[in-house]
Amino acid sequence: MCESEVEANNLYTKLKPYLTARGLELAMEKTKVTHIENGFDFLGFNIRKYKTHNESKVLIKPSKDSIKVAKKKITDKTRQFYGKNVQVLVSTLNPIIIGTANYWSPSVAKEVFSEMDSRIWKTQYKFLKRLHPKKSGRWISQKYYKPDKTGQSKSNWILTDPITNNQLKRMSWTPIVRHVQIKYDYSPFNKNLKGYFEKRDIKEFDKNNVAYRQKLAKKQKYKCPLCSHSITDGSEGLETHHKIPRIKGGSNEYKNLELVHISCHLEYHKVFPAKGETPNDIQLRSGKKYIKAKKLSGLI
Repeated sequence: MCESEVEANNLYTKLKPYLTARGLELAMEKTKVTHIENGFDFLGFNIRKYKTHNESKVLIKPSKDSIKVAKKKITDKTRQFYGKNVQVLVSTLNPIIIGTANYWSPSVAKEVFSEMDSRIWKTQYKFLKRLHPKKSGRWISQKYYKPDKTGQSKSNWILTDPITNNQLKRMSWTPIVRHVQIKYDYSPFNKNLKGYFEKRDIKEFDKNNVAYRQKLAKKQKYKCPLCSHSITDGSEGLETHHKIPRIKGGSNEYKNLELVHISCHLEYHKVFPAKGETPNDIQLRSGKKYIKAKKLSGLI
């Protein structure tokens, strides 16, 4: 940020030698000088200084373009599944709703969330009317709208699949949580600060994962049960592991599930194939010890 427009424009000249030496250059069609009170868009957000009664304040909000893109994506996906059942719609839209809401959640987005929920409501109702063109609105509401089963709201009008009981999420259920910067003299390489960075990783994990993953991770104390290493540091992808394989009658209930690293999961089934014999407690402990040793040595 510069004090004047002239000073800001002069930065082009100052930056050019620095960038050229590194084989880089500014994309002029994407670069502009603007006053902070006019604002600018960056990575889907609008950054602008607003005047208040006694002072001024810089606010970061979802940009108009990103809101427009999100609405179009919801509408296009819904139209794509015209004639399909509600479960297909719910399972497709939920990741989009959760992902978009999480991305916008550190900004001033409460009103935008309500606006998006209103658009999603109109889109889903149109989907239901096309699915049952000869049924009344009352019949549709009794069949597909139920109270929120998660307790996140008191609404009785949550789109619910009548077969699986899965429900469509709402953006307004996502809390607005401001980003907290790392303290200027804190480093992840400082062993004394290990706990501080683990807490940050856990917060980031919970923010970016759906409820069932959060529940499994919390039950496991955010550690991989196969190697005992953290599952929140983002070093590797995760998979859901069935303690008793589905091929042997294992269920999808929480008590039969674990959240594990992909590499650990692959190694586990090399040692204990899903179609092979189910390992006993002694074999299981030995297998986990073997996986942990390979993980520590960097072989997986």
